Amino acid sequence: MGKSPTELKNMVFPDLSNNYNAYTWLCERAIIVLKHETVARINHEFMNKIPTVIKKYKSVDSVLDENQAVHYPTVFLNSLEPSGTPLHKIFLKVGVLIMLLRNSDPPILRLIVKTLLSNVTEATIINGCDSGEEAFIP
Repeated sequence: MGKSPTELKNMVFPDLSNNYNAYTWLCERAIIVLKHETVARINHEFMNKIPTVIKKYKSVDSVLDENQAVHYPTVFLNSLEPSGTPLHKIFLKVGVLIMLLRNSDPPILRLIVKTLLSNVTEATIINGCDSGEEAFIP
């Protein structure tokens, strides 16, 4: 223990730029952290190792009661990072490993991003019974 995030990343994912397409190799590795800030920093370092173009996605903003909207400015709501919820902005690249947390078996689905469209991400499942199947994530 006591490793910096960069040292930990290099220990768990050595030579990532040459192995990011090795699905079995990727399935054998994971870094679990508790804070969004740390996840964002580590993900940014990983993304820089993958030789594809980065794409930014934002969450959808809407309110049910227009009268209440003045009490909760969008900028404020988008700045919140409560535990267990996704961030307002995520960054993806073709070829990166993503994890989909869900209430099924396996509970953590690992996928490799294949295509990034404006409203859908196409990915290949690399673990579990559906390994090798294509998935479309809205």
